[in-house]
Amino acid sequence: MHKVNISVRHLVEFILRSGSIDSGFFISSNRALEGTRVHQRIQKLRKKEVEDVDGIYKREVQLRTELEYNDICFCIEGRADGLVNIDRLVVIEEIKSTLLPLSQLKKDIDHWHWAQAKCYAYMYIISQEILSQEIITEISCALIYGHVETGEWITFTESFTFEDLSAFVLGLIKKYWDFAKMEVDLVNESRRTGQALAFPFKNYRIGQRELAVAVYASILKKKKLFTQAPTGIGKTMATLFSAVKALSEGHGEKIFYLTSKTVQRHLAEDALIQMSNYGLQMRSITLTAKDKICFRAEKRACNPVSCKYASGHFDRVNVAILDCILNETTIVRATVEAYARKHQVCPSEYALDLSVFCQVVICDYNHVYDPKAKLKRFFQDGGKSTATDFILLHDEAHNLLDRGREMFSVSIHRKIFASLRKALGRSHPLYKIFGEAAKKIRAISNPDSDAGEDSLHFDLAAFFLEEFTIACELWFKDNHDGNEGENLLAEEILSVYFTALDYIRVADVYDERYTIYKEPDYVRLFCLDPSHLLRLEQKKSRSCVFFSATLTPLPYFQSMLGGNNKKSYTDQQSSDEASITEDNDYLLRLSSPFPRNNLCLVVENRISTKYHYREQSLDAVAERLYTMIQAKVGNYMAFFPSYAYLNQVYERFTECYKDVNVIRQQQGAGDEDDFLTCFQENGNENDNSGEAAILLGFVVLGGIFSEGIDLKGRRLIGAAVIGVGLPQISQERNVIANYFTANGKKGFDYAYIYPGMNKVLQAAGRVIRTESDIGVVILIDSRYSESEYWGLFPEEWKGYIKLKGSDRLSDVLEAFWRDK
Repeated sequence: MHKVNISVRHLVEFILRSGSIDSGFFISSNRALEGTRVHQRIQKLRKKEVEDVDGIYKREVQLRTELEYNDICFCIEGRADGLVNIDRLVVIEEIKSTLLPLSQLKKDIDHWHWAQAKCYAYMYIISQEILSQEIITEISCALIYGHVETGEWITFTESFTFEDLSAFVLGLIKKYWDFAKMEVDLVNESRRTGQALAFPFKNYRIGQRELAVAVYASILKKKKLFTQAPTGIGKTMATLFSAVKALSEGHGEKIFYLTSKTVQRHLAEDALIQMSNYGLQMRSITLTAKDKICFRAEKRACNPVSCKYASGHFDRVNVAILDCILNETTIVRATVEAYARKHQVCPSEYALDLSVFCQVVICDYNHVYDPKAKLKRFFQDGGKSTATDFILLHDEAHNLLDRGREMFSVSIHRKIFASLRKALGRSHPLYKIFGEAAKKIRAISNPDSDAGEDSLHFDLAAFFLEEFTIACELWFKDNHDGNEGENLLAEEILSVYFTALDYIRVADVYDERYTIYKEPDYVRLFCLDPSHLLRLEQKKSRSCVFFSATLTPLPYFQSMLGGNNKKSYTDQQSSDEASITEDNDYLLRLSSPFPRNNLCLVVENRISTKYHYREQSLDAVAERLYTMIQAKVGNYMAFFPSYAYLNQVYERFTECYKDVNVIRQQQGAGDEDDFLTCFQENGNENDNSGEAAILLGFVVLGGIFSEGIDLKGRRLIGAAVIGVGLPQISQERNVIANYFTANGKKGFDYAYIYPGMNKVLQAAGRVIRTESDIGVVILIDSRYSESEYWGLFPEEWKGYIKLKGSDRLSDVLEAFWRDK
């Protein structure tokens, strides 16, 4: 007998949903915090009422039952909001929050709210028969709607026989059976093929087996793994292969492969395809951001009036799910789009539904961590979601820190409220409330106000929670199906509404790890240390693996990404050691698999590129770049700390060295594909001689060409990194530094040096991508002579050459290339 676990909420919503997508109707799902408060208040008052008449009241009652149908045992679970027992008369209560006037609500026993209550009633009766052998033939259900604004509530009660409840639940199960059978077949096949799967290459690369074993051990023992693994080890395949093997053996429910860039998702897809070529049958899906996969050119809010894919979406989507899942294994963006067009459904919502029936989900960090974008199907806060057994694989994990800060921060501008208020006009119902919001933001952002001490920012959050968002929601309920012009205005209101919700969310978690920025008409609640919030999300999963070529220094990233720094399992221990204690994380440092003599690393610390000396450095930097490219014909890149400095050196270089083929990154150009196309394997052909010519690309450090690009072989044979990559000095960075200094850490290192050197390591890593690559990296800045910087050099950089005195860069480079 096969088993399928399913929550009451998912079962009911999945089977009974119908109609169209309308973003105006989704607003209630973004009010989890307020809904929870309504629940708690009603539960508290109901408990007092029931106990006053000598009854028993229980809240958040966990219920679970098993129901067999055909060859599947359905394990159904969930939590009833309330259970009342007065003189052995039992009532199951389901509590919902609402903004509608209570007088407008009517009893509707076919509504899915009733469906949840009926499922809980059925499960309760079954549990009593099992526990106490008590036979219950009839039970009452109460649906309680609590008004968010007034605090009042209304109750609808209905009695059901056990026979009626059994028929109702069985009816849901029958409709879900096709999907359950599909899931059972998928799990069985993936486990069978996963257990038989051999590593899909003849041999492991150097360090790849160690990484694979460490990942498997961390999943088995439900630990976190932080790995610094240099380029070339094959991190994607090692982590995914081990996770797939663990999953196929029953150690986990689902794999989430998290990335920050599209190219990393493609690498994960390729790894899964490679494993499928070796026999693996495990369904995967790659999720694409909504604004990228949306079929509408305008990328506006979803509504059935202006989008045919939103209109009637829920009437067609379940058929579309079956079609895709039964016919596809590796579901990528093109697959989703093809089936979405075939069945006329929204591609974004469709992909999210498909992910429920996939064992591997490739997605962005924000799908797990961002309160605005995370997958509530899997990572819902509170509510009635079941415990998870997920495996989280974080590719290029060094990016998660700043992404985390941004996810948990919020900025709000007075002008977005004031400008929209003007567009609405005095006769509009929301005109006044938008004006009040603008006034409150101005009062808080006033330099003379003392919001940091008197918590005015919390007053603004309370205003948004209790007045502004409620006013918007009431308006949306009556104005969601207008003409195109009215819908455009509604979408602008919706955008501001979501901004207010973001502010509410952040204010709710605001603590000593935050600070508040104020400028005229601008307020920002900024997360200084996201580690606590990242850790809270990670607790929902079985195991977390963080890997990157530049996770340096490792203890710093372990701390900042949610790890446990109290006592760590280090790389001095074998990765399969059985003595990992309960509180330990696993730290692993791996050496580069490439021959060290293939890289010539030169430190030119006789030039200062500090901001005040940049004008003086132009000639020297230009001369070093020319020396680098003259030593060997080929393609090179020069990485600069800013566009301004890049352009200064570019102008000086092209003025002095007119014979060199140069190209530079344009700020905000978005032409990365065209730019990279210039870096050909054999260089650029000279029309006269046919010989390979020199190409030098001027790019920004930390930009799109510093990370994630793969110019193998002769497409890139050298790079110069000008500066140490420090972020621009700013109030934000200074506050981060002061915060960590006050907490006994190296504040300046946390705010500036570590992020800067991470960018340096990423840029330098563009040169050697395979075991046959040969190239040079030149680090140009006087600060590389200081231990704070060279102390962060990775193991594979040992033996670097530091120029001093009368040493000539040209002599070093010529000697290196002469031997190659």
